[in-house]
Amino acid sequence: MARAMGVPNFGVPATLAGLSDGVLRATVENGKGRMMPSYKSRLSPAEIAAVVAYIRTLSKH
Repeated sequence: MARAMGVPNFGVPATLAGLSDGVLRATVENGKGRMMPSYKSRLSPAEIAAVVAYIRTLSKH
């Protein structure tokens, strides 16, 4: 699915290591292409921070 959306595979530790929290936050806030909408108006800053923290856990399994 990540490939189809044109986004990194967050399950790969090396991928996440190369992305700062700021980049992840901006992606959640602003969306990515046509497949991922912006969530800036739907989530609070604290909720966006929680999403970024969750994304960080995806490569730890």
